[in-house]
Amino acid sequence: MSVSDPRDLPQLFAERVSAGDIEGVMALYEDGATLVGPDGVAAAGKQAIRERLEQLLATTPRIAPTRSCAMVVGDIALMSGDWKLRLGAGDGGGPSFESTSTEVARRQRDGSWLYVIDDPASTVAAREATRRAVGARAASVRAGWPAVAADELPYIDAHSIEVNAPAERVWADIVEHALRSFGAGMGPLGPYATRLGGCPYVDAPPPGHDVPETIVGFRVARAERPSLIVLTGWHRFARYSLTLRVEPVCAGEASRLT
Repeated sequence: MSVSDPRDLPQLFAERVSAGDIEGVMALYEDGATLVGPDGVAAAGKQAIRERLEQLLATTPRIAPTRSCAMVVGDIALMSGDWKLRLGAGDGGGPSFESTSTEVARRQRDGSWLYVIDDPASTVAAREATRRAVGARAASVRAGWPAVAADELPYIDAHSIEVNAPAERVWADIVEHALRSFGAGMGPLGPYATRLGGCPYVDAPPPGHDVPETIVGFRVARAERPSLIVLTGWHRFARYSLTLRVEPVCAGEASRLT
């Protein structure tokens, strides 16, 4: 199906992404097109674009354009629009948010229009929201778990303690001792934790951090050495998160663990 009006491209993109139709989505791009990802990194060429869009489709998204406009000058069209996206629509729904896009399309020799530049999250706020939501959802899809976004869960409580050690030492002790025995409190129930339909053990940590993943009932969702560890988990009856923050105090000679 060729696109005779560039104003139709956003709606077709939304429909094909929502249907999980990777070939249909790829048919909307020129061979040398560029897609700007939510991390701000440009994917140039159809193979690179395909890899980025396959990550998006793995999150089972549903996209709905809410506003679209285009300025056509000769064979070039500059477009912008607003859209809503919900991730994980196939398993009860996941995070949803709104964003603003900017695209450039070009008229082809046969008169049809294709994307040559696509920046679906073209504002700083939109890019950050997209990056966080897509990244969290894609990680949980790879792990085989439903998405658990810590910032979407209701706040319950927080406790702090000052430790007479620098942040790097506190971080190392948390990783080496506390987290590695975190699930021990379950005792003999530990090996059967997944019978509730909850988080299983994970044998290998994701690249980029040295925090252990073999924690009964939890997985590491985020780790920023030496200041932040976010653990998330789920079972049939609940989704939950535990955030550990390490802040330097006393000119860095001590730390506050929250």
